[in-house]
Amino acid sequence: MGTRVNNKEPSNKEKKKGNNDNDLNASSTNVSSALSITTQVVFTAIVCAIVLQISPYYLEPIFGNVLPYYNFQLSCFLSFFVGFLLGYSSSSSRFGFISAVDFISIVIAFVPLSVNYLFTFSSSFGPLMGPHLTQLAFAYPIFFALGSLNATLCKTYTSQTQPNKQILYSVLILSSNYILIQLINNNFVSNKSCRFSFFIVVVLTLISLVLKMLKPLSSTARTNLWRFFLPQFLVILLNFYNTNYNIRCQDKLTPAHNANTLDYKILVRAHSVTGWLSVVEDTKRNFLAMRSDHSFIGGKYKDSDESIFTSFYLMEIAFLVSRSQSDQQEKALQIGVGCGITTNEVLRRNITLDAVEIDPVVYFFARGYFNLTVGGNIYFKDGREFMDSAKDSEYDYIFHDVFTGGSVPAKLFSYEAVKEMKRILKPDGVLSMNFVGSSHEKHRTSLDFVATTLSSHFAHVVCFSDNSNEHTSSTTKRQPIFGNFLFLASSQPITFRKPTESDFSGSYSRKFIFKHFICFNVHTLLNFGFGLQSGAWS
Repeated sequence: MGTRVNNKEPSNKEKKKGNNDNDLNASSTNVSSALSITTQVVFTAIVCAIVLQISPYYLEPIFGNVLPYYNFQLSCFLSFFVGFLLGYSSSSSRFGFISAVDFISIVIAFVPLSVNYLFTFSSSFGPLMGPHLTQLAFAYPIFFALGSLNATLCKTYTSQTQPNKQILYSVLILSSNYILIQLINNNFVSNKSCRFSFFIVVVLTLISLVLKMLKPLSSTARTNLWRFFLPQFLVILLNFYNTNYNIRCQDKLTPAHNANTLDYKILVRAHSVTGWLSVVEDTKRNFLAMRSDHSFIGGKYKDSDESIFTSFYLMEIAFLVSRSQSDQQEKALQIGVGCGITTNEVLRRNITLDAVEIDPVVYFFARGYFNLTVGGNIYFKDGREFMDSAKDSEYDYIFHDVFTGGSVPAKLFSYEAVKEMKRILKPDGVLSMNFVGSSHEKHRTSLDFVATTLSSHFAHVVCFSDNSNEHTSSTTKRQPIFGNFLFLASSQPITFRKPTESDFSGSYSRKFIFKHFICFNVHTLLNFGFGLQSGAWS
């Protein structure tokens, strides 16, 4: 007997059912892939936003709070884009989600150790390239890895569903990542502490661990189980070491902080709203200094109680400005207390003082180590917020010095901020503003911007430098490039009375500045330099 073959054609109903099953499978695949892409884009944005916040923070103790951010975001996104391009062009896709999470958690956990080593080369790297070279061990590899991971998922999704729309989906994923990263970075992430980075590492480790436990293990993975969970072990080990033994991750002062110091000793340190604050004793030159990250806020010589920076005495020449006589009690506003040198002088002159300091640790360090006089009213808040709520024509003087950690808050030098300063000053009141900048042609833009902003509201503005070489001719080689500049601004013509012995308060440095500041004038682009036309002894 022969075999009977069924050549019957499938019915239309059967064909329709088969097509429906295929459509359902395709639809299910599309939904699953879309959810996978959405999850990964959100994960990428969160991790990138966190890295954008915490990675420059680790560099601030050496490079300050300006240079670590110079072209940093641009470099991070460039790393992401390069990773995306290479991941998309690569024929293999071995770098999966779990591998990416393991890699990122290890890099973040390893950073406190790696930066300690890389900081020893900071002088060789230089101030501009140093932060970027250091980030090659931290932020840039993470952005590169996430870019490659997103490319792999995009390529897999488009090959299965929309192979003719690869470029469109690539653009959508890249733009979505960029928008979400900026949104999270600007609105939701603000904690930069070591503890926060440790917490992030723990979360990433748990995510990887759960995914590994849910994933069926191959026979090879079961044989080498220790390799499978090695990243989790390394992260736990690194976190334990950094938490307990790495001095850069310790909240309080430990003996290890002074183990390798020869000419100076750290007396106290604390992490606060403006960064890592510390009080340092220079045993060689015999002075105490308050430091924010790598920058000095101020200091005093231990034997003479003189300020180590003459810029604080330069600010006080506002007291020499000739003003109309009045029987009313004078009142001053100080924005930025620092070591309290200006604060003490204001109180010594029996002037009512409102002192505004955004960082309470600065104030208490000044009280404990720099003999800050207890008096006046102290407000721990943002200077701009305080000025916005102050009354019109309330102050005779405003002392403005907000330099910390290598930078100044731009909002306290803005057009609107200066407008508020004029509003709360009396008609013949004086604004004394310290600004860190340069009068050199290639670096003086910010100095001239400040001069322009002040001149927009005050009819009379003069500028001085605490570096006596700043007023020399342009052919003279001048050092340093950056320094302290004092702006005096008033609605009335600025003329000065001659100082008396009572003005010096027993300070040799103050006496020198008060007698010679007229020589330290600086010309800005608006020709607000000091001279007979803009100011003179009265």
